[in-house]
Amino acid sequence: MNRLTESEKEKILNFAKGGKSLNKISFETSIPKTTLYYHLKNHIRKNSQLELKKASEIEIGYILGLFFGDGHFDIRKNNYSYRIVFSFDLRRDKKIVKKLIQIFKTMKGKPYIVTFSSRNTVRVICISKKLFLFLKNFLVYKKLQRGKAIINKKFYLKNIDNWNKDRIRGFIAGIIDSDGHIGRTKYNSEFITIATFSKKFAQQIIYFLEIFGFLNSVSLDSQNIYRIRISTKSFERILQLIPIMKRASRSMVRSLPSQGRG
Repeated sequence: MNRLTESEKEKILNFAKGGKSLNKISFETSIPKTTLYYHLKNHIRKNSQLELKKASEIEIGYILGLFFGDGHFDIRKNNYSYRIVFSFDLRRDKKIVKKLIQIFKTMKGKPYIVTFSSRNTVRVICISKKLFLFLKNFLVYKKLQRGKAIINKKFYLKNIDNWNKDRIRGFIAGIIDSDGHIGRTKYNSEFITIATFSKKFAQQIIYFLEIFGFLNSVSLDSQNIYRIRISTKSFERILQLIPIMKRASRSMVRSLPSQGRG
C-alpha cells in the first residue's frame, strides 16, 4: 500500500466528503483505489442492498408514513448515491429513530445517523436506489412558491388501491409519528391531530381512519391547512391497533400543530 502525505490524506478526505466516488478520486489524484479505500473506508457510504420482503406490511407502511411526513430524497448523481433522509427532533423522537433503524436493519440495510445539536435535529439516512424507487412509486408532488424559491412538496398518495389493512395501519402510525400531534384537553383527555395543506391527502387519511372505525373530524383553518382530529373516544383503540411511538406531553393543554410538511 502506498503511503500518503498528510496533504494528500486531507485532499482525498475532502473529495469523499464532497460526495465523489472512489473511481472519480482515483482518476483525479492517480492514487490506486485500494489505497483510497484503506484511508476512506470509514467515510464511504455504500448503497444498501435492501431486502424489502424481509419487512412486514406494517413496517413498510410505517416507513411510507414517516417519509411522507418527515422524509426527503437527496440524490447525488455524480456518484449514483440515492439518499433517503428522515429528520426528527433530537430529544423528543428517540424512540421513533430507534424503531426506524431497527426496521432498516431487518431489511439488511445500513442506516446511519447525523446529528445537528445546534438545531436539535437528528437525521436517519439510508442509501438505497431500491428504496428510492419504491417510495417514489407512491408519491405525488406539487410545486409551490416559497418566496423566490420553487419547492416540491409531497401532495398525496398514489397506487394505494391494493394496500392491505396492515400496510394502512403502519402508514397511519408513521404519519402520526411524523406529522401528527398528541395532546390533552383541559379535561385531561388525549387527542390526535394530523395537519396537511393537501385536501386530497386529508381525504385519503380520513378514508384510512374510517376503515378501522376511528371517529374523526376535519377543519380548514385561516392558513388553508387541513386539520384532522381523531376523537378522544378512538384514542384507546388507536393505541391498541396502530403501533405509534409518539406520546402526549405531560402538560394538560397543548396548542394545535403548525403546518405539516405534507
